[in-house]
Amino acid sequence: MVLQRKTPGWWLWARFHRLPHDIVIAVVSTLALRMAILLTLESNGGTIEIEPLWLSFIASLPLVFIFSHETKPDLCAPRPLIRRRLILLGSAVITGAVVSIACYPTNLTDFGFIAVFRNILVFLTLGLLGRELLGQTRIWILPLIATAGSMLFSWPQYPTVWDTVYGALRSPGSFYSDGTIDLSIPLCLGSFILLSVIYLRQDTVGRGRFHANQQSNIFSRSTVYRAGNIPVAQLRARGWRRITQQIAIGLIITISDSYYLLQDKKNWGGSPAELASTCLNGIFVFGSVAMAVGTFVGQTRWRTGIAVWEKLSNYTTIALLKKPALSVTTAVLIPIITVSVIALAANSWFLISHDVSSSVVVAGTSSATTTIGAFLIIVAVLALTGVAIGHKRKGIWVPSVAFILTLIVLIVGHSQVDHVSTDRRDKLTACASIPELNRQVCSSETNAPFLHAAARTLSDLYADAPAKQYLPQTLYLVNNAFAPSDSPMAKFGLYRKRSLAVPQALPSTDISSELGQTIGNSCKDVQASSALYLATPAPGSPDNPPPPEEDLIQLQHCLNGQ
Repeated sequence: MVLQRKTPGWWLWARFHRLPHDIVIAVVSTLALRMAILLTLESNGGTIEIEPLWLSFIASLPLVFIFSHETKPDLCAPRPLIRRRLILLGSAVITGAVVSIACYPTNLTDFGFIAVFRNILVFLTLGLLGRELLGQTRIWILPLIATAGSMLFSWPQYPTVWDTVYGALRSPGSFYSDGTIDLSIPLCLGSFILLSVIYLRQDTVGRGRFHANQQSNIFSRSTVYRAGNIPVAQLRARGWRRITQQIAIGLIITISDSYYLLQDKKNWGGSPAELASTCLNGIFVFGSVAMAVGTFVGQTRWRTGIAVWEKLSNYTTIALLKKPALSVTTAVLIPIITVSVIALAANSWFLISHDVSSSVVVAGTSSATTTIGAFLIIVAVLALTGVAIGHKRKGIWVPSVAFILTLIVLIVGHSQVDHVSTDRRDKLTACASIPELNRQVCSSETNAPFLHAAARTLSDLYADAPAKQYLPQTLYLVNNAFAPSDSPMAKFGLYRKRSLAVPQALPSTDISSELGQTIGNSCKDVQASSALYLATPAPGSPDNPPPPEEDLIQLQHCLNGQ
């Protein structure tokens, strides 16, 4: 007789809740993403301020699933329920702390350890909240929505207290010297403590407040359908839309895409090409969400219990995939197409109303339409791929894992593509004079509506400049001041200066620094300090004496092409 070693009860309990599996997945996947970002996006030594959000989401999602395996027999087990739940909660928090330290061992603040650990606590909080409201099977939905929503905007250079509230997941976790109070940490910590107490003291299994069961849904009501009034096909379509959440998904994507474009309006206003570029940059969010939504819709028949019947039916796989594919493309693509068409039409009308030639408008709109079309094709392919995955793979974890893997693939793929175009002098032919400086400012035909505002801004900015007589004959207004050039140029950009209404003057905050850096990059034979002095709008101080006149003359000749 062979005696087998008895497995400890605590280990069986931990394996039932997938505790060791989820911890290992959280650690390995987070460190793998951190290494991938270091080798690709941060290979030049820079930093990415959205990285803590990505890392914390990938670390916390497996930990959230720890709380999704509880059953009714767990409630009447001999060991105290609160103690068992405390072990699960403590394991998730400790794992989150270890992962945060491993990702940023030397960086405490400024998009480092504090930001990652704070976000992990937030995602655990949202998971517990989703368990309470939506049920254990949909525990992943609120963390995924929070992640996608936080990717729709960037962290401002000068944040306010309100920014640290609605953008808590993007806050760097720094201490601001200007006295701004960062409420993200106390807000997130307080929310985590509150939901943890509710979870520990609750004596029911998380089925969700909005569960379809009549007794557990306070919003449910009995409905009697009369066959004579409502056709059966309409009832079936209504039930399908309800179980796939088609309308809710469409509304969420419509609001998200609208917010994404509106908050970035200062980057694309008045330029179809910049609008298309902005849409394409949203592939991280909308591509990953399309994959997750497609997977969720593809699992519809499994979630409703029809999957067993389908194994006995004579329907082909293609026939079973038609309805989910149509639903997900309708819910995802129609909102994006609608919002993009409205924004593109507004840009085209802006150019036409400001006397830009019709050929330029048509060419720019056609090019932008092609780029947006490519973006839509990618989103559609990802959504349909998600439908196929959801049809084949069953499990509540599949949509969220599909979101993570898609996000990683898009990050790596995006880093391998060069998105910066070269500024060519022969394309910058629209000009406006600056009489006070005896100079001119030139741009492309598309940016021509902003030329007079730029000329007025330069006139006011350099009215008392110490070296204004050495400025080049032509200054250039471009989309991105730091894009490469085919020849030496003194450039400043329209980044964060655009709008759909031409201003009287452009914001002058960054113009002098952009001119100084582009002059220094164009004429490397002259010291950078001389280029910065040439672009400075104020008289020099004793600590910053003027450079030799020969340097200023050499810069002028360099920029004038002499």
